Amino acid sequence: GGVTYTRGAVLGEWTRAPAGSVDATAIDQLVRLLAVPRSSADAAVPTDPISVILSIAPPSGAPSERTLLLGTTPRCAATVTAGTVALDPQVCALATKLAK
Repeated sequence: GGVTYTRGAVLGEWTRAPAGSVDATAIDQLVRLLAVPRSSADAAVPTDPISVILSIAPPSGAPSERTLLLGTTPRCAATVTAGTVALDPQVCALATKLAK
């Protein structure tokens, strides 16, 4: 969505580019939900999706990246490699909130 959040050295520490308010609790919650997304059903391709890229750089092992196109219409839908699936509406609500 044009906003990048970067985790700091301390848990719960986040920076944002471009500058703006940081809701660390909401970011942590969204990261947890996106780390292991759960599909509730197939869904229609979302309209006006927000691009969400989750980059994971573990202390050891190879980094990975997950890209989702999230949309709230007609419901919380995510376009992923395998197709379009419905996710917990909380995922879309948090992504929309944090993209502003």
